[in-house]
Amino acid sequence: MDCVETWAAADVQRPDASGVIYLFHCTAGTGWRFHDQGTGWDCTDLGLTVPASFCTS
Repeated sequence: MDCVETWAAADVQRPDASGVIYLFHCTAGTGWRFHDQGTGWDCTDLGLTVPASFCTS
């Protein structure tokens, strides 16, 4: 699990040997919620100002 600011990502290995990242977001009132799955996201689109391992830029 990799956490940066209000975002967290978990790298999941599937039985077919392909990997996918599950992205979660934490907000006040609702807590942690699943946001998306994929192989990477743009940090600026997520509103992050610091680098994260799950970001492609």
